[in-house]
Amino acid sequence: MAVAVPSRDAADTASFGGYLVADATGEPIARQRITFTGPTTRAAVTDANGLFAIPHLEPGMYAVNVAERTIPVEVVDGANVRDLRL
Repeated sequence: MAVAVPSRDAADTASFGGYLVADATGEPIARQRITFTGPTTRAAVTDANGLFAIPHLEPGMYAVNVAERTIPVEVVDGANVRDLRL
């Protein structure tokens, strides 16, 4: 019996993660939707501690939309870790 295994696109070699925090206080922002729009479009929701992770991104420039704001972010090959401040 053959089993089909979905292959990941070879271009999807990056990920992005970090904390979403309030710029004024440094406090985490929980349960907030974050959308990366660029070569790939992906979204996540922060957890109770403001932590988020977006896997399977293509490297490139992204518009990160969160709480009616847009933050330009460059995603490079590999794991990208950076806190986003609102």
